[in-house]
Amino acid sequence: MRTSGRRITDRLRWPVAAAIAATMALGTAVPAIAQAQGDPGPEGQQITVSKTADLDRAGETITVTGTGFDIAKGIYLAFCVDNGPGVTPSPCIGGVDMTGESGSSVWISSNPPPYGVDLAKPYTDEGDGRGGFEFDLRLASSDEYTDCLDEGVVCSVITRADHTRAGDRSQDVRVPVTFAEPRPIADPSVTLSASEGLDPAGDTVTVSGTGFNLPPGVPGIYAVFGPHNEDYWTDASVYHSAAFLTAADLASGSFETDLDVVAEYETGSGVIDCVAVGCEVLTFAAHGSTDRTLDTFTPVSFADTATELDPALTVSKTEGLGAQGESVEVTGSGFAPGQGIYLAQTVELGEAAYPETYTSAAWLSAVDESGTFTETIELAPSFEKDGRAVDCAKQDCYVAAFNDHTAIADRSQDVWVPITFAENKDVQQEPNGTGQATGPEGQQVEATPVDDLDPAGADVRVTGSGFDVDKNIYVALCVDNGPGAQPTPCVGGVDMSGEAGSSKWIGTDPYGSNLTIPWGSGGSFDVTLTVPAADEFVDCRETACSIITRRDHQAGGDRSQDTRIPVTWADGSNPGGQDDDQDDDDPTNPAPDGSGPDGSGPDGDNLGPAGNGGPGSESGPNSAVRNLASTGINGAWPLSLAAVALIGAGGLTLGLSRRRRANETE
Repeated sequence: MRTSGRRITDRLRWPVAAAIAATMALGTAVPAIAQAQGDPGPEGQQITVSKTADLDRAGETITVTGTGFDIAKGIYLAFCVDNGPGVTPSPCIGGVDMTGESGSSVWISSNPPPYGVDLAKPYTDEGDGRGGFEFDLRLASSDEYTDCLDEGVVCSVITRADHTRAGDRSQDVRVPVTFAEPRPIADPSVTLSASEGLDPAGDTVTVSGTGFNLPPGVPGIYAVFGPHNEDYWTDASVYHSAAFLTAADLASGSFETDLDVVAEYETGSGVIDCVAVGCEVLTFAAHGSTDRTLDTFTPVSFADTATELDPALTVSKTEGLGAQGESVEVTGSGFAPGQGIYLAQTVELGEAAYPETYTSAAWLSAVDESGTFTETIELAPSFEKDGRAVDCAKQDCYVAAFNDHTAIADRSQDVWVPITFAENKDVQQEPNGTGQATGPEGQQVEATPVDDLDPAGADVRVTGSGFDVDKNIYVALCVDNGPGAQPTPCVGGVDMSGEAGSSKWIGTDPYGSNLTIPWGSGGSFDVTLTVPAADEFVDCRETACSIITRRDHQAGGDRSQDTRIPVTWADGSNPGGQDDDQDDDDPTNPAPDGSGPDGSGPDGDNLGPAGNGGPGSESGPNSAVRNLASTGINGAWPLSLAAVALIGAGGLTLGLSRRRRANETE
């Protein structure tokens, strides 16, 4: 259905704004709704209801006027099921409004009981013992218990004697009401005869709409062309053309109208450039209505009349750039004449649409008419911008060209050329990075640093929390055999003297000789390991190693305390941690070395602090020999085993006494 409405075109540019503004400000004439009176009451009482038909089912407020009531008798004014003459009208929609706030009923009495003084509303004294009233009622078609739309149910605006005379039918007066059919829900949709490639000099589009079912109180809609500003539904000054579609035009919920569109036009406050700011066909409720259910926004675009650009960059050298930095010549072609260009060494885009992290920038304030240029810029293997450190050895770097600040949002001239630098073998990375791990029982472990560690030895701080304080653990750098497998052997073996620092024993010393570091609160610890990349038997530059926690030798097969944080080394030989093909948190995963479910073989490997269960251990038939050698104690360990036996018998050994004395002096 074609409903052209009142078309307002911009033949005289911005006078359309005044026309729209005027119609926005106008109200719409609302047809008078006839009042209705019911039959007089038993004593000649009369009530008049301001509206009795086509009421909104969801609720609508009407005005009720009454005259001729006995001023000595209190009444209820309410909306109730009409059970016929001589029968109490009940139940009532919304019940009795005891607070006087819901508006579903009114208690009218000029002589209420003491408890009703603040609730009841007095009659207007009409003389001769008669009273009148005028009150608003909120009528809805149903409440939780009653539905006036049910078959056979009639509801009326009624008066009846209040609860002090509940059986007195002398005050019954009724006026039946009906409700409107349900309104179709607004579900607006708009299509345009054309929305792309429009003539920038001026064009006409046909706007077709469906689902424009007007909510109550909305007189119509506007269809307009212009920018989609924040105040689009109140500020008409920015629109080039508009059409007003009335409620009659939208009786079926559909419409069709034409709008004039143009790429650039003048308003009272300046020029609107639709190519730059973007313009749309908008619809919205007319006359400044706050109803937003009829809003639609359909973008339009215009044909590009500009010359096609094909910007390109040539960089004299892009690979193996000097490790200390190098100058390169950058040649550009196909750029927009007259437009300013930035040249810069940069990294990937951040949240902005243009490079925010860059260095070695050059500004060409205006490219010449040929669209070409040649510039020299200095490239650096690393730089810092606004507190962000960039290392082109670790992330992608580029030579980039892009529009300068005069058109920074225009991405049409972005060109990116990847660059790489030669390795600087004279520079050794500082240790860095933090690793975290979560154990099978929710234990939390953090190690710092874990990357670019000095192979000759690096201090790594390891903190943990949430461990079972009834279970001792080792903290060490060990070969990472993957989830479910015991991490072993360990670099440096077991540090029994507490001096080398290659491992830490956390928990309660089973031998009472101050060999362990006690648990902190909540099963926590904070230790520092001194870890080299290799010892006589293990080289973590060739084998994946991790900072680990695991049960001590007392329960070496218990995987419940295992955590693993991989480390890397500064010389570039970084095999990394094990591939987590198995679940770290599942101690039931079979170990790759074929050990039993507890990871320690049939009998466990509780051989002592440096035995099969301690740092520096591994499984297999020759493990005892390897474990002893991996401790780095060169034969001293059998003496320690003997010392353990003596401790159990109350004896002391030189090695344990030395450790005790060392602890006492700390």
